Parts: sequence; C-alpha cells; structure tokens
Amino acid sequence: MSMLQVGEITFFDLKTKTVALSVLVSGCIDAVYLACLTDSTTYLLMGLRGGEWKRMLLEEHYHEAPDVSYADVTANDFEVVPDDVVIKSCLDQDELVDPFDLKNFSIFCQLTHLRTQDWRRQHLLTSLNLTTGKLEAYSYNFDLRLEPLNAYQLISGATDALLTDRLIYAVSHIDVVDPCSFTLSLVSTQKALVTELHDQSQGIIQQFTLPSSPDLVGFYSTEGGGIGLPTDGSLPVTHLGGCIIVTKTSVYQCRQIYCPDSIFLDMALSLKEQEKAEDFGITLKLDICGLYKVAAERVLEQRNFSQALKLFELSHCRPQHIIQSFARIKKVPELVKYLHQAVYDDTGHAALGNTKQAQDILFQCFLHECLRLCGTPDGCMMLDKFSQFITDKFLYDQSVAMEGLLDCGLKEQLFELAKAHNKLQEVLDTMVKRGCIDLSPSVQASLASRQYISTVSEAADGHYLYQMMPSTFVRFLITMPVIIPQYLNHILTLLPNMNVSALIRLANLFDPSHSTIQPLLIKAHTSRPRSHSTGSLVSVADSLSSGIGAVDDTNAPKLDEYIEVFLTILIILNVQRGRNPATRRRGIFPVNSDKGENELYSEASQWTQGRVLACGLNHAALLVNGDLYTWGATKNGKLGHGDIEEEQRSIPLRVETFLMLNVHVLSVTCGAEHTIALCQEGVYSWGSSSHGQLGHGDTLKRSRPVQISTLADKGIIAVECGQYHSLALSDDHRCSSP
Repeated sequence: MSMLQVGEITFFDLKTKTVALSVLVSGCIDAVYLACLTDSTTYLLMGLRGGEWKRMLLEEHYHEAPDVSYADVTANDFEVVPDDVVIKSCLDQDELVDPFDLKNFSIFCQLTHLRTQDWRRQHLLTSLNLTTGKLEAYSYNFDLRLEPLNAYQLISGATDALLTDRLIYAVSHIDVVDPCSFTLSLVSTQKALVTELHDQSQGIIQQFTLPSSPDLVGFYSTEGGGIGLPTDGSLPVTHLGGCIIVTKTSVYQCRQIYCPDSIFLDMALSLKEQEKAEDFGITLKLDICGLYKVAAERVLEQRNFSQALKLFELSHCRPQHIIQSFARIKKVPELVKYLHQAVYDDTGHAALGNTKQAQDILFQCFLHECLRLCGTPDGCMMLDKFSQFITDKFLYDQSVAMEGLLDCGLKEQLFELAKAHNKLQEVLDTMVKRGCIDLSPSVQASLASRQYISTVSEAADGHYLYQMMPSTFVRFLITMPVIIPQYLNHILTLLPNMNVSALIRLANLFDPSHSTIQPLLIKAHTSRPRSHSTGSLVSVADSLSSGIGAVDDTNAPKLDEYIEVFLTILIILNVQRGRNPATRRRGIFPVNSDKGENELYSEASQWTQGRVLACGLNHAALLVNGDLYTWGATKNGKLGHGDIEEEQRSIPLRVETFLMLNVHVLSVTCGAEHTIALCQEGVYSWGSSSHGQLGHGDTLKRSRPVQISTLADKGIIAVECGQYHSLALSDDHRCSSP
C-alpha cells in the first residue's frame, strides 16, 4: 500500500506485483493507520488535512450458516454454529461505490496528533494535544461524543506519545537553542493520570536528550525484558518494556537495565525509606504487597521478628502465611511469646500496625502450637493459655477462628469461644452441617446452664440432647422442664444407665407434688378422656387440675405416660439402692424409710442456706436480688469488673458479667485474693489463682467470672473460700477442692 498521489490510495498484490485496487479520496491525506476495530474487522483510517478523518472496511471475518444469508445473520443477530470461516474483503468487490465512512473529529483542534495503539489488550485511538500536552485515549468505536477512557498530563511541547501499561514514552522538542534536537521523556501512567482531584503532576521518571535530527520517521514501543534482569526466580521481576525511535539518520533504542523490584526491596528493608518505597512502587505500579512479603521473608531469615511482622502487615498477607513462614524456620514459639506479650500489654501496634491483626496472628500461632504439642505437658499449658486468650480477647476474626478450631478438633476451645462471644447458635449449626454433633462430657456439662439450654435444645431438632450423658441430660431437664414432653421416651431409655444422684434428682422432678411438673400433669390430664381410675397419682393430678378447663392437645404425652416414667424411676432407684448398701445406710433412697411424704428426696434437692455477704482481706461482696455487688481493692481482678491493676472501689459496683450471661447468683464467698459465686447455672470464680484456688486447672488470674467446668455436673449446693483454697459441696454429700 502506498500513496501515489494526493487523494489516492493504492493496494498492491505482492505475489503478482500488480495493482489490486486503487481508490480516490477527495482530500489531502496526512496520515494512514490500520485499525482492528474488533477481532473480526480491520479498517483503514485516513486523516485528511483540515482535521477530517475517514475509514474504510478492509476485511471482515464471519461464519457462514447453511441456508442463511450473511445479511440475515447480521440483521437478525442469529447465533451461528462455527463452520468454514468466510472472509469479506474490499478486494473481492469489482467496484467500490463510496467505500468510506466519514468520521468528523471536530472535537479535536488542528494542533492534535492522533495515532492508533494497543494497550492492555485493547485497541485504542489516542489524541495528543500539541499545545497542552494532554494525552487522551478513546475506544475504537469512535463515538467521540463520549468521554475518553483515560487522560494523562504529559510534558508541555510533546509531539508524539506511546502508551503502555506502566509508562508513557513521550517525544518533545523543547530545546530553544537547537530546535532540531528532541527529548525522550519516560512518564508514569499512574502519576500522570488525570482525575477530578489530580491533573497537574506530570510524573516524569527520566528524560534523555537525543542528538539533532532533521526529522522523526518512526516511533514504536517494545515489550520484554531488559539487560541484566534477574532470571533465577529469587524475586518478582517487573518488565517495563521500552521503545525504538527512528530518524532519517539514526535508530535509538530505550530499554530497561535495572530491576525496579530490587530497588523497591532495598528501600523497603531500610526503615527510613519505606515511604519512598511506597511512592516508587505506586509510580511503576509494582506488586507492592508481594514485594513486602518477599522483604518480610528476608528479614525473618535474619531473626528480626519485629521488623518481619511489620513488613508482613504491609503485605496484607493472611495470618496463616505468617505462621507458615515462622514454622519454616522453627520459630513459632518465639512468635507466640512475642505476640502474647504485645497483645496482653495492649501494645499490639508495636508488633503490627493494629491490635486486631496481632490477635489474628496470635490465634493462628496458638492453633499451630496446640496441634504440635498435643499430648505433652507443654501442650496442656498451651491449651490453657489458648483458652484464656479466646475468652479474654474480642478483636480476632471469630468466624475464621471457629472454622480453624473445628478443623483441628479443639471443641472445648470452640465452645469457649462460642460462649464468650455469643456465637453458640452459629457453632452448633456449623457442626450440624459438617455432621459432627458429638460433644465431650466437659463440653456437655458447660452447656447445661440456663443461658445455653434453649439454644442447644433447638439446634438440629434437638439431636444434641440425644447425645448427652444421662447426668447432663437430667440437668437440662431440670433447667428447662418445658422440653420434658418431647423427651419422655428418651428418658426411659436412659434410666438404666443413671447413677443414684441423677435418679434422685429426676424422681424429684417427676414427683406429682413438685411445682415444676404440675403444669405438665395438668395439661396431660385435662386433654385426655375422663377415666374412672382413682389411683393416688391420678388423684393428685385431679386435685391440681380442679377448676381448670380441658385443653385439646393430641400430640402431648398422656398422664399415664408421665406416671410410667415416674414409677420406672422409683423402681430403678430401688434396684440401685439394693446394689449399693452404703446409699441405703445414708438414707439416700427414701422409699420405706422413716421420713414422711413431705420429705421425699429432700437430701438431694435441698440447697444449703445461701450466703449473701462475704469479705476477703481487702474486698467485699454483697448479693441483692440475684445481682452481685463488689467493692474494695481491685488487684488481681478479684472484684470481677475486668480490671487487675491496684485501685480502690469505694462504691459497690454490680458484676455485669452475670447480667450479660443471664446467670442468677445464689451465694458468694471471698478468699484473700479471689471470689467464688454459686449460681443456678454452676460455680463461677475469679481473681488470683496463684495457688490454683480458682479451680480452672492453671494459675492464671481471671478479671471476670468464669465457670468452673469440672464442677458443672456435680450438683454443687454450697461453696466456701479460705485465704488461698476453695471447697465445694455436692448434693450427694461429697466435698471437692477446686
């Protein structure tokens, strides 16, 4: 293709060396470009003197459909199954009648340089304003009434520009002494980008002044690497590409000789130049997060943990990656110690930029170490610290934490998290989805309290309760009697496996004279047809339901079913007594004893007198209507308000933890530096545990009430504190020392 004369375009067949097509153009042609409007169409663009542009369709690819014309396909937008590719070319036409599509580029002034460019796999038309140096990029659809895709502010006096992903190569004539010389400027696309808030900075990175030349013939961008760039995979390498400048006398090539990633790393590893590193990375659009990760790994190899953590935070990588990096050099214990001190001294920002990420990483560290030390004495200590962290801290990602604990089988810690952060329903639902609803006895006991029982009984249609141990299941029934009708048959299956203590508590619950079972008996009696039976149990129910109208509930258990369960309990209890004479001598089984009917099961169910006021060495506690108030010295957290430093509380303050957990306090006792409360939901302790007096199996202090899990299923009826020890009495007359 060449321009033989003004206003004429001629196409040559290179094989036959003949003229294939000649087209006359009305106007003087200043510029000619080939443009791929789409993957299937190619146009010839012609810029005419005066700012007018025309385009001509050179070639179009399409798939031919059987019995469907090309016109029908394009007009009706048919979906065509690819067959033989058909090429529609301007050379196939014997005579071109007005083959040009006139495009009026009136939005451009005459001092504008236009060129076609490929950028980020897009075909663009760029316009460079020769007066202002503003470069604009338009889509090939040439609907120039729309705003440009992007706009960049280049150096004033620029005459041509090549747009690449990271850099703009701009040629300008700015030497007033030698107007024939020109300058090549390398401009950052990120810095030169024009936005509503930014349209001044030109983002020039480098400039080169080239010798005098009469004219610029060609200006092309190149891709690929430069000279001496790393190729061993030791770090990421960003290729900036380059350009070639052709004049009538010389050819110049601009290519990359330094690795920008290496420069960034050198600055990132210097604490004084990290801000410069950020600016440098933004200028060249480097993978800043990935490079910070590489920098952190290098610092970690030098055992500089604090700087490595800061670089890891700047990389925004996941906590798991940080743990893996420390594990690779076998330094996770050091990381645990470092972060544990930072988090508990409220200096997490010293290790990382924020305390939340420090807690996220520390959680993953604990998880890693608990699995590594599983079954060892150190593993038990690590689990204790892990449990304390789970209940004390609130900023870590709790959803990720629950998934991790469930994956690793640490269900006790999982339920500690659920209870501390009100996530029990979410945890139970997640376990059901995974098909693992079995709970350890300690977890069962910890859930058998008033604030959790409703959630547990409703989860998975009550299947969790079917997994409970008999003694724990009885506690659920006593705490929430409304669920008794749903589990009557299950109670019968559990009775042979219950111990004497559980049977006594269950018999007391099903005793028709007990106020708890009376509403259920009334409902069962009034919903059945009237019977002529005058048995003693039925008579009791009749006397309770006198004056109450019948309730029609066909799904509720019948009265005789309750009677059957109660009698079965008594029978099995009698058998158990026969097997263990000691219980008979102690008078635990009341049948045929000397006690009156009003004293049935009183030994197992009678609470000792609750203590409403208690004093330690320098603190006091008072129980008022189920709310606990404390005052005095706060050291070691013995007041239960969350503070552990040496202060004085001269005004009684309510212990809000019990209110938040909906726990009803029955009795309180104080030691020298600790406090214990007996509640309907179990035994809670807090304060100093320097001698293990809190009963949690460790010597860690607690600043808020924490339930003693080992006493959860013991049926505790009284507690007492010495200066540095504690005692608990169960309903079977056994004394425990937490």
